[in-house]
Amino acid sequence: MTDKETTQYIISHYGTLFNINEKLAFKHQQSLLKLDDPSGGLSEVQKERRRDLYLRQGWLTNNAEILNLLQNGYEHFELKVASRILTEHKDQVFFNFCPQCAKLARTPQARQCRHCNHDWH
Repeated sequence: MTDKETTQYIISHYGTLFNINEKLAFKHQQSLLKLDDPSGGLSEVQKERRRDLYLRQGWLTNNAEILNLLQNGYEHFELKVASRILTEHKDQVFFNFCPQCAKLARTPQARQCRHCNHDWH
């Protein structure tokens, strides 16, 4: 089980370790966010056309197996994926902790702590 910060770190930086269904579910969720963006200024007809296009392009899916991964919400999906990645690929995940405060850095390559501003360049 991982906390929200660790989950986000894994999802953001280790997407290459997603399995094929997780990649499709992630793409589906990101496409839904674009479709539902209120700042897009699209009419319902335009949204429906765009939804059809996204389905044809494979950005959205009707596959029940993929949609089941998202049935309990996106946060739950992220938590499950991060936990699976940690279990199956622990040797490939590098956690970059600040040498001063021991908190998780923003990225695996970061050399300055976002929490205490310590710089270890």
